[in-house]
Amino acid sequence: MKNLIFFLLCAAGFSVTSVVVAQTADPVPIIFDTDFVMPPADDSLALMLALQSPEIEILGITTVAGNDNWERALEVWAEEVLIEPSADPLLEIAMPRFERIMIRAALKRTGGRKRDAAKLLGWGRNTLTRRIAELEMTEAR
Repeated sequence: MKNLIFFLLCAAGFSVTSVVVAQTADPVPIIFDTDFVMPPADDSLALMLALQSPEIEILGITTVAGNDNWERALEVWAEEVLIEPSADPLLEIAMPRFERIMIRAALKRTGGRKRDAAKLLGWGRNTLTRRIAELEMTEAR
């Protein structure tokens, strides 16, 4: 466990001398800070390992530095997902995540008003309500 966290912190550019890792049964909560500077191999690898680790709880991911756009970050994400192919096709993995993000953003912008959020998304209110249910977005109901 300590070796994994040490690797993640090194790959993410942390000064490991300032990090103390406690041996506990609970996941270690971290906020993952990345700039996704191209090529983002170190941050991306560390993030992929952290997301798959039961010993780590990702509380948030920040991208305050860096100057790349989200399309390039998405492209890199897709390439990394395809390194170790899953049983699910890439779009079946990506589209629900993408829709959840768009729905949350629209609802946030409209203060939770589904009719207005649906309009921002180019949908009707019934479609938004159905997609929220299908995507199991309990926080948006």
